[in-house]
Amino acid sequence: MASIPRIQIFQQYAQIGLDITQGKTEMKMPRATFEMKSNNPKMLVTSSGKAELRINQDRAWDAMAIGDHLAYMQNVYQQGKQISLQGIERRVQNGDRLAAIHLGGNPIGEIAKQQAFAEVPVYTTGPASRLNVDVQVNPTKTEIGLERGSVELQSQQIPFEISRDRSKVNLYLLQKNSLNVQPPQVDMQI
Repeated sequence: MASIPRIQIFQQYAQIGLDITQGKTEMKMPRATFEMKSNNPKMLVTSSGKAELRINQDRAWDAMAIGDHLAYMQNVYQQGKQISLQGIERRVQNGDRLAAIHLGGNPIGEIAKQQAFAEVPVYTTGPASRLNVDVQVNPTKTEIGLERGSVELQSQQIPFEISRDRSKVNLYLLQKNSLNVQPPQVDMQI
């Protein structure tokens, strides 16, 4: 049997190539500038001269009986009047007791006994007290001046920087399409 000739068809499809480059986005955010300047507050204190402190301890020395001799004698002199008046008072009381002899008792013996052991009260010292020292302070005039401080702020915002590279697509033909038809060889004899 004889073979039937065949037509051969060869087909090749086209191929497309793609080169894709990714896009880039860059964003820069610079820091804002910030400056701060401060002036410190000031306090000025001025005084007119020195303060004066006076201490008088004469009464303390008198209370310990080691003070000034003139003050000591003056103290004795002033107490002398009081002691004299107390002596006159005692004499009057003794006289009244003697005048009342009819009431009984032994007023002469009692008065003699009291007089024998009696002391004359002469106080040569001043009164003892914790307030015997006089302290006097004369302060000076002090002036205080204040100067306010201040703070200066300066800030500048720097804008964003954005840069963008777009993505790229390169399209090319990698392989052409083709169609190849081969006729059969017909070699027949008749």
